Amino acid sequence: MANYKCTYCGFQYNEWHGDCKNGIPAETPYSALAGSLCQRCGLQGERHVRAANSKYTGLEAEYYDLFVGKGGQDLYRNWILRSEEPPYVLELGVGTGRIALELAKYNIPVTGVDWSSEMLDVARKKANRLKREVTFLEEDVTTLDLNKSYSHILLSDGFFQHFTTVAEQKDLLAVIRKHLKKDGLVAIDLVLPPNEPAWKVRQRKQLTDHKMIYFTVEGVTSIQRQLFHYTATYESYRKGTLQSQYRVERELSIITPRELVYLLMLDGFYITEIIENYQFTTNLWESMKVSELNDTLTYLYKEEMLEEKEAEINAGLLYPYQEDRWNEGGYPFGVKSFNHNSQSAKWTILATIK
Repeated sequence: MANYKCTYCGFQYNEWHGDCKNGIPAETPYSALAGSLCQRCGLQGERHVRAANSKYTGLEAEYYDLFVGKGGQDLYRNWILRSEEPPYVLELGVGTGRIALELAKYNIPVTGVDWSSEMLDVARKKANRLKREVTFLEEDVTTLDLNKSYSHILLSDGFFQHFTTVAEQKDLLAVIRKHLKKDGLVAIDLVLPPNEPAWKVRQRKQLTDHKMIYFTVEGVTSIQRQLFHYTATYESYRKGTLQSQYRVERELSIITPRELVYLLMLDGFYITEIIENYQFTTNLWESMKVSELNDTLTYLYKEEMLEEKEAEINAGLLYPYQEDRWNEGGYPFGVKSFNHNSQSAKWTILATIK
């Protein structure tokens, strides 16, 4: 399903919602409207274009990092760092630079492409604050031609699924092939919605004592059309009073790992690995165990710091800081619950081309 717009009169029709004013039920396909609604064209002909998903703007760009988590950062970093030759990376749909800036921390050259100027503004501010070098480009990836090839290309957080038709997906794969060096590697994240026809996920982040940000994702899954449609709502509260609200609707393609593998193989790619939920990391339950919670553990007083307690750390009485201890997350469904039978799933397909 999609949103269609008339380039002549500006009339818009969203297949998910139908048109209540004209008595058109929700989920009525655009093709069924031919001969109706418009006296000039009868909603047929070339003047009606299928609109792309909305850009990430407003509060979504401002607060994206609060809710996306750290999912995939250590997987991509470790995957790229194990390269025998010096890597040079292209990230399509770089957004706020969440992964690109993590790679830049290890002096990996990264070019990040996105068509949202507001997301790139956030990315550039982060890069300046962290003093990391990343090349950010505001481009539409469907027409991208950088006249350069890369050792690794990343499409994280379901970016591939914003392209909802087979033709669009094949065009995107052509862009990847154009920019991938021989024996280069590509990683594509897939996000599968919760295992329910309709679902709602709500998260919150407290910024200060008085400011709270709520993020709600509510959507429906259409297996018949292999799409899921969601509304993302951001709400900013101060002292319990709503200050601002932002809402956006999107649809993404439902692609199973097997389907993506077939699509890649048909396009000449070779699959190297399939990873579920970024599991290059230790099981979180095991990694977060405290030594039987016994009474021999040492605790820090207010004025003490971990670096002053090397002996206690070596003796296993205190735990050293581990930057990657928690690595869940991903947009739009966020952090996975330990009780996640109906939660969303993430898959990463790693492939190469000869």
